[in-house]
Formats: sequence, C-alpha cells, structure tokens
Amino acid sequence: QHNLIVYKCDQSLHSKLDPSMYIQLPWQHQEGAPPAGPPVKGAKIQPTRETFTIRTMVCSTKLTQNVDLLGLLKWRQHKDKLEHNLKGLMRVSGEEVVKFLQDTFDALFSILDENADRSGRLVFECLVQ
Repeated sequence: QHNLIVYKCDQSLHSKLDPSMYIQLPWQHQEGAPPAGPPVKGAKIQPTRETFTIRTMVCSTKLTQNVDLLGLLKWRQHKDKLEHNLKGLMRVSGEEVVKFLQDTFDALFSILDENADRSGRLVFECLVQ
C-alpha cells in the first residue's frame, strides 16, 4: 500500500511543464514537513494536503488454452486418452511448453513412473523432441 502525494501547479504552467519533472518529486510526505516542489520559471509545483492510496495485490495463475498441453497436464482425469495426449504434446510449440516446463516434466515423469510399459516409448519421444 502506498499513500501518494497529490501535486498542484498553476494553470499558466501546464504548457511549460516537462513531464519528467514529476519523476523527480517526492512521492510521499516526509515526517514533520510537506515537501516543496522544484521551481518552474519563478513558480513552484506545490504538494497539497490530499493523498491517494494505491493498494496492489499480485497473484499468479497458470492457465493455458492449448488443448494438447492441457490434456497432458490433466492426464490422470483422462487416462483413456493418454496416447492421444502424448502425441498431442509433440505438436505443441516449444514456447508454450516452456511456460509450463515444470508441470510438463512432472506429468511426463509421472506417466513414465505409472505406465512405463504402455507409454514409455511415447514419453521418451516427447522428452527428446
């Protein structure tokens, strides 16, 4: 959460202001006294008593719209389509696989661990392709 300063400048200065000046201004009030802005041709950009609060929340989700990759990642739910999903993985672009590399390897090695005799060759082909 950040409490940011709201600045005020004279209407006559709007056309003379360089936007990069705002980057140099303090973003929060200092303890004790409000900050003074830099002079702009005889005038100042003044901080007001108002502030506004920005609160952010960062979260990560793993989503793919790729049917072939999704089929592999959810292989336990559709074991009857395992061969089809493994062949489908070979059609998925490397860029998409890299986004889900850990999950893809986890799925492939789980399949290899549980179905080595039936799907071992296909898993191997997926890994080396």
